[in-house]
Amino acid sequence: MKRSVILVIAISLYSINSLACDICGCGAGMGYLGVLPQFNQNIAGVRFQYSNFLHPSNNINSNDASSQVLEDRFFRTEAWMRYYPADRWQLFLTVPYSVNQRLETQRTTEIQGVGDISANINYTLVDYGDSITSDWKNLLLIGGGATLPSGKYQQRDDTKLMLPAGFQVGSGAFSYNLHLIHTLRYRTWGLNTNLRYTFNGENELTYDYGNQLSAAMALFYWGETKKFAYLPSVGIGLEHFDQDYQYDQLKEYSGGTFVNLTIGVDLYIKRLLINTFAQIPLSQEIPSAQPAGRANMGIGVAYFFGKEE
Repeated sequence: MKRSVILVIAISLYSINSLACDICGCGAGMGYLGVLPQFNQNIAGVRFQYSNFLHPSNNINSNDASSQVLEDRFFRTEAWMRYYPADRWQLFLTVPYSVNQRLETQRTTEIQGVGDISANINYTLVDYGDSITSDWKNLLLIGGGATLPSGKYQQRDDTKLMLPAGFQVGSGAFSYNLHLIHTLRYRTWGLNTNLRYTFNGENELTYDYGNQLSAAMALFYWGETKKFAYLPSVGIGLEHFDQDYQYDQLKEYSGGTFVNLTIGVDLYIKRLLINTFAQIPLSQEIPSAQPAGRANMGIGVAYFFGKEE
């Protein structure tokens, strides 16, 4: 199974509804696709991710003072696709479905539905990965994208209290991003760097989400057997969220900076890709009333289709 492989880690391209929010366990921590090979093939798949956040002991339901908020849980399933509409161009589409749970001492609230659909387009600016005789592989992509406000964002609990913005399955606002992806590989070892800046908008409730900066770096290894290929990776990611605004007033308990360790393993069996990963918080600089993120994990499966160029 000898191939010329350039690898792109898509860690920072897919956030898990990770908007800075007001007293809720929003998805702080980058979404993870694993390591996607540049086979010049289209690919489509499904992935699942679970994350949870523990609330401080002073967080209560503002409509029921006897009910303490304990934990937020997020179950997110995404259908996604990478498609090559033209040479050097690639299009990513993501359609999420979320089930969010809030655990309190007096009740459990669950909301679910299709989330905000996102589309990103990348252009291959540099590609020195075509030659099978070269030990060094180098790839640079630049791109941008948008997220559409397709998910519900005004759901309430059974006390009729509006749930926090970051707990909703949707945002109600458009967002736009610019990103850069660089991969450098020497033989079977490689290093990937991702940078992304997201401009978050305001919804009709005049809730203005803070902008977001994401940066990630990962070390990976490409190995092969007669029947399959495998690619373990380990990396570190940083996310910074600006504070939110509502009614032109700064939201006191919003914003923060998160640093995560990500460990993943991908398996390639002919045209099938299976990946699994875990993210472990290393540092969280957040307001005292914000819940703390815990380790999260996920698994995905995808299928390559179309001919290599």
